[in-house]
Amino acid sequence: MLEGEISDDALRFWGSFFRRPGNTLRFGGVDAKMGITPAARTALNELILVGAVEPTEPDDQIINREHYIATDLDLVDEIKYRAGDDPFTWLADAEFVAFERIRKTQT
Repeated sequence: MLEGEISDDALRFWGSFFRRPGNTLRFGGVDAKMGITPAARTALNELILVGAVEPTEPDDQIINREHYIATDLDLVDEIKYRAGDDPFTWLADAEFVAFERIRKTQT
């Protein structure tokens, strides 16, 4: 198991967005209304380090938008190992928030 190598937050982020090889996530960019939270950024970086997710080529024209794709590394067994009999509740129960509304500052 990967315990100690990957956080619960990273597993939750993977379980929410990258459960199947080829799943993609795009966020940010000019005029984005939602931004990634610091906790989610850390989780995403962990997933990249263990090889579960990698940056991918943009498929849109939005400036500064980030694009990621799931690799073939399957973390379902690790989630089951940590979650026990109810992985769906484990995934949903945390106070982990991946994205939040970007607050515009007044000028």
